[in-house]
Amino acid sequence: MLCNRDLIEKPLLRRGSTGPLVKRVQQVLRDAKLYQGAIDSVFGALTEQAVMKIQAAAQLAQTGIIDPETWSALVDRATMLTV
Repeated sequence: MLCNRDLIEKPLLRRGSTGPLVKRVQQVLRDAKLYQGAIDSVFGALTEQAVMKIQAAAQLAQTGIIDPETWSALVDRATMLTV
């Protein structure tokens, strides 16, 4: 779950990253209508493009890498989607 700012592990994620956090990010991006790809736990080109969209919406540098600022934007988006 991405709804807690403090209790979740927030590693740097980028193209080539894999695992349950990538899967959750993909789910949040899909729920936000920013991602149309498979929920497959693999950070590929489509995930990278969706991350750049959320970065643009949050007025962040569009790197496609999930860094601390991008995690914050994702948590904000996940919270908006669950309220």
